[in-house]
Amino acid sequence: REYAQTPPAQMQLIDINELMSEVLSLYGWEPGGQVAMNTLQKVNMQVFLQADLPLIFGDPTQLRQVLHNLLSNAVEALADVAEPCIVIRTAWRAAQQEGRTEGVRLVISDNGPGFDEQLLARVFEPYVTTKATGTGLGLAIVRKIIEEHGGRIDISNRRDHGARISILFTRVQNS
Repeated sequence: REYAQTPPAQMQLIDINELMSEVLSLYGWEPGGQVAMNTLQKVNMQVFLQADLPLIFGDPTQLRQVLHNLLSNAVEALADVAEPCIVIRTAWRAAQQEGRTEGVRLVISDNGPGFDEQLLARVFEPYVTTKATGTGLGLAIVRKIIEEHGGRIDISNRRDHGARISILFTRVQNS
């Protein structure tokens, strides 16, 4: 909490699809369209939001910060990609086997260069960054917020280039 400097979470029921759509609209996203991120770059956003997901318990302000940070990082990673693409998915993850946690999963992936393998194990550590002007706190704060929400976050490289961030929200409204 010291480095993240986040106030205590104001937990409430949230529709993750609505929150994701709200954040995406800040990037100019409209369903089925290209997104102008700045005057030089367009990023194709493929958005697959599963209908009828249970509501999650969370702080909308903190989760908005998480989503914006992850999308901003993905956009920056695509700066030199000829056909930049970000794929966003939400889905219900059932507990199909013993020991597997169920919840609402959010996955954001891109077709950028991915993470350097040596950096991958340390991306959530404070002050670790590859950006010339970065503080190295973005992903550390993201992880802290997700963990404070009882969730899990994983980052990996995709086999066919790019990065993949997966978040599992386990505090959901029972139907």
